[in-house]
Amino acid sequence: MEFRVLRRDDAQVRLLMFHHAGGSSASYYRLASQMPLWCEPCLFELPGRGIRSGESYAPDYMTAAGSAVAAVASMADRPTVLFGHSLGALLAHTVARDVPGPARKMIRSVVFSACPSPGWVAGRARHPSGPFLLWPAEALDAELRRRGGCPEEVFEHADLLRYAHTVLGQDMHLVDTYRAPSGGLAGSDHRLWLARDDLSLPPDTPQGWTGDLGFAPVTRWFEGGHFYLDTHRSEVAAALVDIVEQARNVQRADHQERANVLGAGSSTVAEPEMLAIAAEAWRAVLGVTDVSAADDFFALGGTSILATKAVVLVQRRVSRRIRLRTLLEHPRLADFAAAVAQEHP
Repeated sequence: MEFRVLRRDDAQVRLLMFHHAGGSSASYYRLASQMPLWCEPCLFELPGRGIRSGESYAPDYMTAAGSAVAAVASMADRPTVLFGHSLGALLAHTVARDVPGPARKMIRSVVFSACPSPGWVAGRARHPSGPFLLWPAEALDAELRRRGGCPEEVFEHADLLRYAHTVLGQDMHLVDTYRAPSGGLAGSDHRLWLARDDLSLPPDTPQGWTGDLGFAPVTRWFEGGHFYLDTHRSEVAAALVDIVEQARNVQRADHQERANVLGAGSSTVAEPEMLAIAAEAWRAVLGVTDVSAADDFFALGGTSILATKAVVLVQRRVSRRIRLRTLLEHPRLADFAAAVAQEHP
């Protein structure tokens, strides 16, 4: 079992969390426990620790990521939020790129936390033939101290330190064998969370993510260092609750759309007219004065909630149902107008 699940009966949203290098699913248990009862947290576990302590460590990044993709494909059967911290952010990014079919459509938001951009990591991956070829004990010690988050008692206890070296060394081998995935990214809401005093990140991390994704993720800065999730847990928990609440609201809005237009008349609208209707709706909900055919709804400041409002405005003009997903999957104005014009009334 790749995920430790905090069971919530009849959960409306799932929050899938991917831990940092040297960590485990237990690293995020306290944070996950603060989620509302309608959200079911599922904590990913890399092999060789915790609930997967009987398994061998993953031999390379793609093996570990493949396990994560397969697990998410079987679990994302309802609105889903992906959250990854450090190494976990790379895993969340790969999952969002590679997860197939129905599960892909269920991913609403992806949060990348405390991680350099995929291109930056891939450009420095050294691809050794096995773990510990590049990370001797002194280098692992330095890494533990540089990032913080490791209790001082670990360094004073030989068995604990040996275990920490083994787990961190195996996980750093995954980083050293990383290759950035290609392809479109699942979800319509993408966040980058960074800490102001995180010395493990290059200074151009936000720009790196923008270049790799092809758009600028919504970036939020927290106080603290690399493990700000622990030192500022209440603030982080509140931010996560906002995101899973948004995922739930989008699902509710989609159901409401169906109810609102059920039995209503329908009409066919030509693509040029649809472009003008959509542009008018975007200007209204985004508060902008000018929208071009090439503009991206989310790059202009749109959110899933604003997308719902925009779709409702368009529906009223054309007197037929338009799926919210059409805008989420076609955020560029021209693409959205074309997709709506081609849909059957």
